[in-house]
Amino acid sequence: MPEAVNQPHIERQEKEDRTIYNATKSEIFWKNFVAGMARGLGMMIIQIIGYTLLFGILATFVWPFIEPMVGNLGGLTRSLESSLGQFESIQNQLDGGSSRQQDIY
Repeated sequence: MPEAVNQPHIERQEKEDRTIYNATKSEIFWKNFVAGMARGLGMMIIQIIGYTLLFGILATFVWPFIEPMVGNLGGLTRSLESSLGQFESIQNQLDGGSSRQQDIY
């Protein structure tokens, strides 16, 4: 009778004394797999929080300084497009009305 009482204590003792040397390959694999997934998920959550904070800081403090420059880019592109149109018309006049792409083909 005393042996049956001590049996659960011995099994519990064996489970607590389990090391990497007497664990099975599947136990090691699953423990490492779960640990890696938890680490990856945690890093992803931290990155999302970090990028959100960075975007908020940039939008609040940096964007007011950059916004006038971005507004000027629209005017610059329009002036470049008009200059390009003028350049093409001058080139067509110099070439005698034929475009350069037709000469290549």
